[in-house]
Amino acid sequence: ILDARPDGSLEFMARPCTGCATMFIAGGTISFPSFLSLTKDGSTYTARAYQSNPADATVIGSVTVPMAQPYGGYAVTSHDPHTITTAVFDSPPE
Repeated sequence: ILDARPDGSLEFMARPCTGCATMFIAGGTISFPSFLSLTKDGSTYTARAYQSNPADATVIGSVTVPMAQPYGGYAVTSHDPHTITTAVFDSPPE
C-alpha cells in the first residue's frame, strides 16, 4: 500500500506473506498536488513520489514480497469516518 494522508505524510506498507500483519516499510512527505508511483519488478515493489516530472521522483522505499500472487495498490481514505475524501488516479504528465 502506498498512500498520502491529508497532511502530506506518506505511508508505504506491505504484507510480506499470506496471513502476515501489514508492516510499515517507509514514509515521507509531499505537498499537493503530487503524483505517487508504485512499480513492480519481479517480486520487488518500489514506491516513489514526485511533483511534476517522473524523472525527478524521490524513492520512498522498496520491499520484496516473495509470494506467488502478490497484489499492489493505492488507498484513499480520510482517516475520519465523518469526512469523505476524493482522489484522482491518472497517468503521469508527459
